[in-house]
Formats: sequence, C-alpha cells, structure tokens
Amino acid sequence: MLIPLTLKIMDRDEFYPKQLTSAGLAVPGYSVRGFAVDSATSIRDNSGGFQLQVADSVLRIQIGTASLVPKDKLGFRMSVSDYVYGSRSYVFGILYCLAAMLFVFNGVVYLHRRDTLLLRANGHWYNLWIGLFLLGVALCPARVSPLWHVLFSVFFFAGNIGVLLFIANPGESRGSRMVRIGMAVAVCLALILTWTGPLTLLWAEWISLVIIATHLILVTLSVDINPDP
Repeated sequence: MLIPLTLKIMDRDEFYPKQLTSAGLAVPGYSVRGFAVDSATSIRDNSGGFQLQVADSVLRIQIGTASLVPKDKLGFRMSVSDYVYGSRSYVFGILYCLAAMLFVFNGVVYLHRRDTLLLRANGHWYNLWIGLFLLGVALCPARVSPLWHVLFSVFFFAGNIGVLLFIANPGESRGSRMVRIGMAVAVCLALILTWTGPLTLLWAEWISLVIIATHLILVTLSVDINPDP
C-alpha cells in the first residue's frame, strides 16, 4: 500500500541520471566542478545540466539530452514505474519484488500445503500468476521493453479485477460479495480516470494497489485453522 509513498520519499532526482544510456536518457560528457564568476555569480554541475546562481536567484539549465523528471504538484512522478529510472532504482526493485513474492507465496504455499497446514484453501493458483505478472512489470521497464511492460501491467490488473469479480470466499455473505464487486469497480474506475485526465497513472495505480492489498488482507484474515486433522 505504501510503495508509491516510499518511492517518493526516497526519490532525490530532478533530472534523469546520466548513466541511463539504454533508455536514451544520457547526456554528453562534460566536466564542471563549479566555479565563481564573481562574488554574486557561480556555475555548478547539477548532474542534469548546469545550475547558474546570480545573487539570490538560481537558474537550472538543461543541456544535451538530459531530461527533467516530470512530477505532479505533490512531488510524485507521473507513474510508479517511472521510479525505476532514478539514482535509487534499487528501491523500486526491492519493493516490487517483495510485493510479487507475497502473491507467489499465497498461491504456492497455501495451494500445495493447505492439507499439511490444516488451512482452508483461501490461497489459490491464480495468485501465483498475478505475482509473476507483477514481477514481469519490474523486470521489463517501460522505456526498455515497452510492449512487455504494458502486457505484464495489463495482466496484473486484469487478473486482480477478475479475482475481485468472480472468486468468492467460502461462506461469503451477500454484503461481502457486494464489497468485493465494489472493489473491482473502484479499480476499473481509477484506471479509466487516468485516460480521461483527472488522475495521473501513479494515483490510479496507487488506488488500485490499496484496494488489491486490502482484499488480499481480508482474504488472509478469513483463513480458518482447524484444531483437529
């Protein structure tokens, strides 16, 4: 649930790092450590261009192919996946892999060990695939493998929407079923609002991830542990 917020807190980049040559984001080589023109004027390398400071004013100059990272008014990038293109991209990888492994764990352990653990089969095979789809999103960055990135993203969200719509919990009440379907509608609405303009992709993804995680927690809490074999 807190992946986008964590990525935002850890993000310190104003420009895309120069080393991202595979994404077409590198800048031509230059070397300016910083020097003073006079007592009120200085020029410094800001890793994405040059920073010119005159008296109390600062002007950031972008050069070559260096790109300014687009962000919304609250300082978030335009999509969660864009955080892979940063100086702390490892944070993105760690968080996405952890989230993916939670799905895989639910799908594999509960499915194949439910008899040994004496658990009701709330974990199912579909969570294994959903986890692998999310792992594919992390392993196929949008600027490097755009087709696979989009496909894995679509499969991940479509899979979760399908689970919310069609997979009922054992002994589920009518009220619980309506909540589950309402969650699926909310995920669809959040993603649709991305194309119509009110939401950036990041906020649509965040809303969807919160709903998906909430459903997974509710399903996990409903697991029955039988005292007798």
